Amino acid sequence: MKLLHLFLALIVFTHCSVAQHVDTLQEGTVVKHMPDKKTRDKQDTTKTHSPKVASIMSAILPGLGQAYNKKYWKIPIIYAGLAGLTYSVVENNKKYERFREAFILRADLDSTTIDIYDQQLVNGEDKYSQAQLEYFKNLYHRRRDLSIIFTGVLYLLNVIDAAVDAHFFTYDISDDLSLNFQPEYHWMGYSADPYIGGRLSLKL
Repeated sequence: MKLLHLFLALIVFTHCSVAQHVDTLQEGTVVKHMPDKKTRDKQDTTKTHSPKVASIMSAILPGLGQAYNKKYWKIPIIYAGLAGLTYSVVENNKKYERFREAFILRADLDSTTIDIYDQQLVNGEDKYSQAQLEYFKNLYHRRRDLSIIFTGVLYLLNVIDAAVDAHFFTYDISDDLSLNFQPEYHWMGYSADPYIGGRLSLKL
């Protein structure tokens, strides 16, 4: 009978130990919660939004990378700049070609070839000397080349801007990230004069 009681006590002790071990495991187990839909969408966007894709799109068509980054307000600025520079290239090239042709005709020393800027020709155009023709030829040539260079720079900036915006597309800027200034008043007792100071606190 004593052996039976001892055996039952052993079974009860073993059951209690196992139950306590299970409870301990349950208490120490880290439960992984599934992220909500907003978090999952943000994680998916982080994985799929590529700076490389944004750069290629802007390289193929200026402004396309900005649309990919949802920075639509930048597209009119890009095209306004490109339109202005293209107009500058075309107009300066026209004037350069006109003064270049007039300079060539003036410099050939052939009296039968008369340019539109000849001082002896009355056609409503301004009259320029050969030195003036050369000056304006070089002037519009330089302006045309600078306009072409600026067009290339704007095109390159368009690609860089798309890549940078894509890098920061999922960057979280919330109200928790703030720099606060708090004034402070310190009174050290009757032995010292009080003073006013301030404290800066940055929340990350």
